[in-house]
Amino acid sequence: MAFLYFINQRQYYGRQGIDMETHCRGMLHLYEQAVKGNMEMADSHRKLAAEIK
Repeated sequence: MAFLYFINQRQYYGRQGIDMETHCRGMLHLYEQAVKGNMEMADSHRKLAAEIK
């Protein structure tokens, strides 16, 4: 939410707005990587559970 606000209003925030945008983009990248890893782990757990049945 804050990210979209700063994207739309960054001309008013100067360097702080750019720093916030960079920070948010970095955090989004980390979260996307975590989601990918969690999805892979969930798939492997589903496969193990299917083998046990």
